[in-house]
Amino acid sequence: MSKKKFRLDLSTEDDSLDLDDLFEVQARSVKRLANLRILVLNADYQPLSFKPLSTVPWTRYFFWYAKGLERIKIGEPPIVHVVEEYDEVVHTAHGEFRLPSIVAHSSQRPMPERPAFTRNNIYLRDDYTCQYTGVKYPEKELNLDHVIPQSKGGKSSWTNLVTSHIDINTIKSSRTPREAGLRLIREPYMPSAWELREKGRKYPTKLDHKSWADYVYWHVKLEEDE
Repeated sequence: MSKKKFRLDLSTEDDSLDLDDLFEVQARSVKRLANLRILVLNADYQPLSFKPLSTVPWTRYFFWYAKGLERIKIGEPPIVHVVEEYDEVVHTAHGEFRLPSIVAHSSQRPMPERPAFTRNNIYLRDDYTCQYTGVKYPEKELNLDHVIPQSKGGKSSWTNLVTSHIDINTIKSSRTPREAGLRLIREPYMPSAWELREKGRKYPTKLDHKSWADYVYWHVKLEEDE
C-alpha cells in the first residue's frame, strides 16, 4: 500500500491556546488526518483509561518525540515508544515518520490520587444507573442531579451529585429526595481513579484502528471449549 505524505509544521504557536488545544488544532489543520488519534498505553501495555479511552491527537506524538530526544541525550528513556503504526506518513523538522496508532509510556505512570470531576466519571461511578430507581439507561437519557438542590445550598461535588434519569430529575425538580418521595439506592461518594478505570473496562468503545483491539480487549474472558 502506498504511503500518503503530508507536510506538517509544528512550530506555529498561539498564546491563547494551551498545549492540549494546540495539538487538537494542529491535527485538524491536515484535513485527511483530522480525526486520526493515537491510543496511549501505560508501560504495562494497558490503556491509561477505558472510558473515555486514553487517546491523543496524532500531533502530540511529535511533542513527545522531541522531548524524548532531549531525555535520551542525558541518559534517560524517551517519554513514549511506538507500538503500532498507521500507513500514513508525515514530514516534520525531525524527518519522515509513519504515524503511530499506538504508543506506550516508557515508565509506568501512577494512577492519579483524585479522579477528574467530570459528568462522564459520575456516570461511570454510578454505572450509568439512575440512583433513585436503580435502572440502567443509555447515556442520552441520563442527567446529573444535585441531591441537595443548589437552591437549598447544595454544592456541585462528588458527594452531592448523582446520576438520574431525565424524567426523574424533572419530577424531583428543586426538592430534596425526601420532599420528592424518592430514596437514593446508594449515597454518592468520591471514587478512586482505579475504580473508574476498572469500571470503564465493561463498556464497549469505538476503535479507530484494528491494531487497538488487542490492547483494549485483551482482558475479556474467552469462552472455554468443553
